[in-house]
Amino acid sequence: LYDDPRQVHYLFSDNGSLGSTTLALPRRPGLLRHKTDEGISRSVTPRPSPRGQVSDRSVKVNVLVDGAGSKRGWGMSTLPGSGRITAMVQGPDGMYAVGGGQYMRVLQVKPSPAGDTTPVPSSEPLARGPGGTTVTEVVNFWKGQWGVSKGVNDLDWGVGQFGSKIVSACPSGNILMYDINRPRQVQEISGGHPRPMNVLRLCKTPTHSHLLISGGTEGQAKIWDLRERDPSVRKYFKHSVPITSIAFSPDTPNHFLVGLDNGSIQRYDMRNHLKAMGRVWGAHGNKPVTDLKWKGGDEKGWLASAGADRTVHV
Repeated sequence: LYDDPRQVHYLFSDNGSLGSTTLALPRRPGLLRHKTDEGISRSVTPRPSPRGQVSDRSVKVNVLVDGAGSKRGWGMSTLPGSGRITAMVQGPDGMYAVGGGQYMRVLQVKPSPAGDTTPVPSSEPLARGPGGTTVTEVVNFWKGQWGVSKGVNDLDWGVGQFGSKIVSACPSGNILMYDINRPRQVQEISGGHPRPMNVLRLCKTPTHSHLLISGGTEGQAKIWDLRERDPSVRKYFKHSVPITSIAFSPDTPNHFLVGLDNGSIQRYDMRNHLKAMGRVWGAHGNKPVTDLKWKGGDEKGWLASAGADRTVHV
């Protein structure tokens, strides 16, 4: 979520097609005049918007700015890189978990409250948009005394029996678990990775919602069972380069994909950790695979991958 005041302009030629070297800028607005004594408006007739200009009417909030309605413990650090948004994940009821170098919060995007029975947080909205849409802070998990080792490299929101749980990957190699219903940090799982953890994913199949896969800079993908009181690594898959993305199969919870720092994608069955089921070498050249989305439902077998080479492949 970022407040960008700029508007989008497109390049048009004289016949309205794309490709001209001139930029279609908005016209200078006419001067507004006050009403006369007779009450007749003398204002200049508004000119139509120039072709190609798209008005941005979305609601925006800059979560890096300490607003007047913020809660205690906003806790922004002045350390370099600590003010970046590094991860965001969608939860139920319009809620979004947003994490960064030294903060971790849950925001809620709500439409106009007319006819809505969902409880509204007591705090003032951070932003309002057209039609009464609001962005409100639900909870600020970050504690002022926490160090950068508990920063957020990645986030995911559970389903089923873990529907109220949010997990984060930390630079320390640990996993932090938060509960939106309490609300607070409920667990820190140690010993996951000796180096920073880059990514983690919870299984979105309700019957297997306890499964978690984490990927680290050292190149290991580890399987966790969150039903245990003190979760431990069940299996691990080693690679010679850092892991940069992970995706569970939406239909077969034992299958998952791993995107690597060298641009390759590998498919595994967690019941057999000896070798990969399939590989795509150089899917994004030699650039890291930054995200993976595996399509489920009736149209199975489709995968979208995004890479640091600024391309999306299907």
